[in-house]
Amino acid sequence: MKVEFRVNGKPSSYQGPAGGPSLLWHLRSGLRLTGTKNGCNEGHCGACTVIVDGKAVLACKTPLDSLQGKEISTIESLSDKEKLHCLIYAFAQAGAVQCGFCTPGFIMAAKALLDRDPNPGEEAVKKALARNVCRCTGYVKIMEAIALASRLKAEGREWIARSSLSSPDPARIGDPIRRIDALAKASGETVFADDLYAEGMLHAKVLRSSRPHARILGIDASEASRVPGVARILLARDIPGENRYGPIRKDQPVLARDRVRYMGDAVAAVFAETEAAGEEALGKIRVEYQDLPVLVGFDEALSPEAERLHEGRDNLIAVMESGRGDVEEGFAKAALKVEGEYHTQYIEHGYLEPESCLAAPGADGVLTIYVASQGPPMDIGEIAPVAALPPEKIRIVGMPMGGGFGGKEDISVQILAALGALATGRPVKYSFSRRESIAVSGKRHATRLRYSLGRSEEHTSELQSPNTI
Repeated sequence: MKVEFRVNGKPSSYQGPAGGPSLLWHLRSGLRLTGTKNGCNEGHCGACTVIVDGKAVLACKTPLDSLQGKEISTIESLSDKEKLHCLIYAFAQAGAVQCGFCTPGFIMAAKALLDRDPNPGEEAVKKALARNVCRCTGYVKIMEAIALASRLKAEGREWIARSSLSSPDPARIGDPIRRIDALAKASGETVFADDLYAEGMLHAKVLRSSRPHARILGIDASEASRVPGVARILLARDIPGENRYGPIRKDQPVLARDRVRYMGDAVAAVFAETEAAGEEALGKIRVEYQDLPVLVGFDEALSPEAERLHEGRDNLIAVMESGRGDVEEGFAKAALKVEGEYHTQYIEHGYLEPESCLAAPGADGVLTIYVASQGPPMDIGEIAPVAALPPEKIRIVGMPMGGGFGGKEDISVQILAALGALATGRPVKYSFSRRESIAVSGKRHATRLRYSLGRSEEHTSELQSPNTI
């Protein structure tokens, strides 16, 4: 079937089977309109919001075969070299832009609202933004920005000269200062890692364990390798250097060889011309498992009878001591001692931008990796031994970060993209899906904390004084 529609005033079309790709895929991969972001691809975050015939819609949930004759507007339609829509100006001026990944989606949702109701009340704004998520702000500045845009539109200033945001604010000590990157982020011009495309680029897809703990008895990738568009499939035996990494102890396999230890362990990596070919190949890789005992919780893992997760040692990863003072002596002299045990759950950082990188081999032998990382030197230290490269042959290019919160200091996509680029001699992009990110990304660990606090006689008596707070 063939579907014809218009995007930002220009003719566009799709020809293919019914029930094919989404509008988000067409905008980003087909038209390279990357201002529309892929945050979850499941309709939960609103980062992909665009306007279709005046209505804000989620591009990831809009099939192309539903767009016959429709008019589609993206964030790119709201600015050019000379002028900006008042919403872009207002978001930048009001400080409603932080990481910027969610910002184009918010602006498009707000644009659809102001077009039908130029002076919306607070509740109407909240309802219009109900499907849009921001992980950086408290939404206060976003509400202020929309109110400012509404006033500008009422004054006949729907479009504002771009030069009004191109020069820095005159500032005095104590004045709020506009972010220097606010305009680029609000207009969707900021390029994040997943927005990168390179000539001859391959897409990485990774088969991950469906078992929490199992022995690998065999892997058959022969059928997968015959899928049209598949350039290379890597297994553990294909890794040129060390098959391990980790921030505390290097005990995480890059690709599991004989054992998987959690649901999400990488087993095989596919590098293909298209994401669809990579996904098809993943479905044709056959892994034979033998299930092993599953350890749940601290007590079970630390039990002397527990299955050992790593040969040659127990399940305790590290012991760390502060080395400050004589603890035993201090408690022996304490007049007051308080003890307690506390628990916290694990936390998923939940950044709007899923992990993504582009690894590109250079003619000079330097492997360049474009990634939003909170620890580039650590990345080099983890990648080099696996790739069997000296550290000076790895270059990290820091990309804008669509949220991190401490969660993007761990290895996620970098090593496998690097191995694909080295194995094929071509650029490789590896972007997590939202589900893959939640399953694989580093978490803030769950904890069980035992605290003992002691006070000397002198300080204990002070507690009893009515003047002590």
